[in-house]
Amino acid sequence: MIADERPNRVPAGVVRLKNGTLCRIRPSGPSDRERLAACFETLSPESRRLRFFGVKQALSPSELDIYAQADGLDHIAFAAVRLDPRGRELEALGFARCIRLAGAPESAELSMTVVDAAQGQGIGAALLTRLIPAARAQGIRRFRCEVLAENGGMRRLAQR
Repeated sequence: MIADERPNRVPAGVVRLKNGTLCRIRPSGPSDRERLAACFETLSPESRRLRFFGVKQALSPSELDIYAQADGLDHIAFAAVRLDPRGRELEALGFARCIRLAGAPESAELSMTVVDAAQGQGIGAALLTRLIPAARAQGIRRFRCEVLAENGGMRRLAQR
């Protein structure tokens, strides 16, 4: 069972979204390659534009390789994965990552994607709550994030 007898309690590493959905926030790695591809496929054209700053039809195999190869040191990534009532992982609802900048070892480029159907449910905040301390543990003190002016959700999250 995923939750204990108290209905509002969830296990460590699991968050209850605003709509009640349970998801696990965990490190992302090579086994998430297919989830990354499926997550991208569910994004609307507008979400793709806001995330990639232009029209993007698909992620290339090399992009998927890069996104799936977080090493936990210079490339740190977390996934938010929806859980069924028994606690089994289903589809990915979002990913957050930071990649250390060459020549600036205390800084990293931050990026995040949340599927359209789950936007506004607290996934971005949950992902950052896990990503920030993991980055700090590797000596990263600052995130750099390029965001389009009209991407209000990401701008609000970045300011927090």
